[in-house]
Amino acid sequence: MAVWRMSHPDVEGADDACGIKDGQAYEAVRLDYEVDSEEKDASATAKVKTLDQKVLALLTQRRWVAVKMAKAGGGIPNLRRCYRRSGVIAQIYQTTGRCTMNMPCSAYDGFTVVFYIPKNG
Repeated sequence: MAVWRMSHPDVEGADDACGIKDGQAYEAVRLDYEVDSEEKDASATAKVKTLDQKVLALLTQRRWVAVKMAKAGGGIPNLRRCYRRSGVIAQIYQTTGRCTMNMPCSAYDGFTVVFYIPKNG
């Protein structure tokens, strides 16, 4: 499927991400996928979009439910795609390192999934 880089980010800044009111009540596991920088924009974007579709299909097949989020700008990354199952929250988004801040961008070269897992305690 894809090679992922895993990390355990600090969750304190996650307040209000995916409707989380208290980031300290969760632990996070972050999975990052990056397309090789040698790939052309169109090819990299196609790979990211395909991976996005596969991850979304996997979540919905396993009965993860979309979290209703307030409307906001769909910037890069769009942090408002969140799913919940049994108290665990999954946040998925496409990323890019290929664009400058001064121009609109539609090329993606990365994909991230962050799982917010409730702490037992």
